[in-house]
Amino acid sequence: MTLETLPGRLTWLLAAALCVGTLAPVPRAAAVTPPLANTTGGPPVGAVLDLPDDGFVQGDVLPAAAADGRSRTTLLWKSALFETPLEFAIDEIARIRFPPRPAPAPRPGAWRFDLRGGDLLIGMLEAIDGDSVTVDAGAASGPLRIKRSWIERMTALAGDAQAIVPGRLDGWAMPQGGWEEHAGSLTCSKPGATAVRAIDAPARACYDLRLSWDDRPDFDLAFAVAPGAADRKAAEAEIYRLEANGGDLLAIREGGVAKFDVADGIAAGAGRLRLQVFVDQERGRLAVVVPEGELAADKPIFDETLAPRKASAGGGVAVKLRKGNLRIDSLRVSDWSGAEARLEGDTGLGGPTARLESFDRTTGEFVVRDGAETRRVAATAVPEIEFPEVAAPQPGAPPASPVLIAFADGSRLTGALLDITATAIRIDSPMLAAPLAAPREQIVSVEAVGPRGSRPLPGRIGLLETPTCRMLGCLVNPAAGRGLSWQPRGCVGPVPFGDPPAAARITYRGIGMLGGVGIVAAKQGTHWVVTDMPAGEPAARDGRLEPGWRIEAIAPVAGGAFVPAEPLRLEEMRALLRGVSGSAVQLKVADAEGRAHEIVLVRDAQGRGDLAGARERDVLDKALALQDTTTGSNRRPSTALPKIYLKTGDSLYGTVLSADAEGIRVKTDLADNLLIPAVAVRAVELLESDSKSITKEKLARLLTLPRLQQADPPTHMLRLVTGDYIRCKLLSLDERQVRVRVLEETKVLSRADVARLIWLSVAGDGSPPQPLAAVGGAAGLPVQGLMTDKRRLTLAAARLEGDRLLGTSGILGAAGIDLGGCTSLLVGPAIQETDRATLPYGQWILTPAPPPKVLQEAAGSGG
Repeated sequence: MTLETLPGRLTWLLAAALCVGTLAPVPRAAAVTPPLANTTGGPPVGAVLDLPDDGFVQGDVLPAAAADGRSRTTLLWKSALFETPLEFAIDEIARIRFPPRPAPAPRPGAWRFDLRGGDLLIGMLEAIDGDSVTVDAGAASGPLRIKRSWIERMTALAGDAQAIVPGRLDGWAMPQGGWEEHAGSLTCSKPGATAVRAIDAPARACYDLRLSWDDRPDFDLAFAVAPGAADRKAAEAEIYRLEANGGDLLAIREGGVAKFDVADGIAAGAGRLRLQVFVDQERGRLAVVVPEGELAADKPIFDETLAPRKASAGGGVAVKLRKGNLRIDSLRVSDWSGAEARLEGDTGLGGPTARLESFDRTTGEFVVRDGAETRRVAATAVPEIEFPEVAAPQPGAPPASPVLIAFADGSRLTGALLDITATAIRIDSPMLAAPLAAPREQIVSVEAVGPRGSRPLPGRIGLLETPTCRMLGCLVNPAAGRGLSWQPRGCVGPVPFGDPPAAARITYRGIGMLGGVGIVAAKQGTHWVVTDMPAGEPAARDGRLEPGWRIEAIAPVAGGAFVPAEPLRLEEMRALLRGVSGSAVQLKVADAEGRAHEIVLVRDAQGRGDLAGARERDVLDKALALQDTTTGSNRRPSTALPKIYLKTGDSLYGTVLSADAEGIRVKTDLADNLLIPAVAVRAVELLESDSKSITKEKLARLLTLPRLQQADPPTHMLRLVTGDYIRCKLLSLDERQVRVRVLEETKVLSRADVARLIWLSVAGDGSPPQPLAAVGGAAGLPVQGLMTDKRRLTLAAARLEGDRLLGTSGILGAAGIDLGGCTSLLVGPAIQETDRATLPYGQWILTPAPPPKVLQEAAGSGG
């Protein structure tokens, strides 16, 4: 069996001879793919920019000029959420998806040109010479000259051979999801995900597959699958199947009986494999050939025939991933006409020695040289032409940020992005004699296929979410007088929010965006030592760290406090190295000679390590919680302090100095004597209480306003430490006592006997909007922070000092939100979308008791 180990994960295929390159990373199983439609009910969205970590942002790609003779490494993206365009580094995006475009019907006489490395073009053949093939392709606004050294084969679209991958995903059924197109391959990393493709294959067919992976997979391949075969009983099916289990490849031919055999083992780690699977449904034959690599041979590794019980039923293919990750890099289905399990090795021009010299477009004939003779062959008589491998010209260094453009007709081409205009995207491909100007109306997607970039973000990372956006990033200080800005992961600079800002949520805890640095460490004596750095993960890509070096200390947030490594347990070491994808960790290490180094690494999803079946968000939350504890960043105000709740939903800790009808005066960490107006106060918890929750029936009785009090309703509810409640009007509160009026009587209570003081409102009195109006008017980004200790704080944010977001509250004055203790931020109109009834003490609204029935009946009769 053939297996080649891959040194990396690139898809820029620049090599001579076989043109074998490295492979692109398998993306993680995505969340719900955002639709190419405006979810807010507005006009259709121009495009969607897909980002790593299941992110996306709707909008459109903007024109971008050429970069002084160099290929572009960034692109400009317009989103309605931000005041200015976002400039994304190409190596930190996933792809741009344009609105769905119908696949045009192939023109009569069209050809498919498969290029070495997986690219392909579809078009009409114009000319052939010794250096190039000229094609009129829908992917270009004019003729394209393809270098012959890059052409693998050309196939008449009217012929029997079918190329399924690369190709559009329209014909695939994926009931469990998890499969997606990436850099021209069909990829999956979700265990249990199945992809099924119905194919109009001949009864005697060859399925030619190229598979690759980053982590040895277990998978099933089924061939000659009939429509609805998944619902049939196994005893009724004619089975032609391959199974990969723990490195073994099992071939199975089953009908009335079964025959199977185990082929050579598949080595662990990254690898690839090419298989030619021959199926003869007329005779019931299955033969498997490995055509490439050190173990390649003409003799099949499996060749068994069992007389089928019924006529051929289908020609489809089914793939199921059970473990690891898998890419289908190519899948071609062609007619198998010979007796032996092999495809004919000639060029399609009448013999193995025939060579294509030129094409006469006038007569529609190929000029073929066979030895010393020259002859003409009608193009309509040639289904396929294989181009012999020749030494390709040295292409030079690959571009910094290659992209793959996919077109509506199924064409795809890899190259360096030169520029973008309103009508075209121009790329430079080594396979073409000149740059390609691709019309935008023909483009389905533009995908980044080079090595991933790794740039740290300058602040605490959160997940920004709106109906049109989901992206990791951080808040940053305003620049050049603009408002507080957002720095998305992968952007070369920050962008200010729109004015007014759209409703959004920035989440800091409870997200499934786990990243790691790709370091395996073990305790050797009293020291932690790096034992491995898996290829392609952050530490290995960075290149400064080496196995055998000691880890002396870790700062889980680069630039923050260091934690000594020596006393750490294994789970603590892992937790400090993990964090939100895109965040940076700083290491103090010692090399083999004892020299000290400090290294900053950016975490990503590839380096997160084995989760042992745990949920990603749970692992991340535990890691962040441990980091807060070890670095001391989770210090909170003492819970012995009273807690004040506002009608905005805000709450704060402070010392209650006094209270009266005007409001309450408190001392906080930002103010020694702050007056909070009574109209804004909802409740004060003066003492901690172990009381049981109040029953619905008792709450209803307490909140029913008697008819005798409706002209002058009570304004407060006291809860005593005994659990009793008193409806009253607050007269005053000081450090020793509480004075209230109950009906017409003044009562004086010891403050030590009062656990809570609740400000009441009456249903329909219009009071809830009043405190909200008090919040407005201040300059800054309106935000509401939801804290890990269940507090909320609303303010107009103006700037950041470290991880502290500072601004102004219309009620509290100067205020700040510690992002380190923040679970999420509500932005703009999202603050108003909170259901007030769900806020603490939001249900304490008096409802007037109805009048007696006799009065209701009298009013109803008009008496």
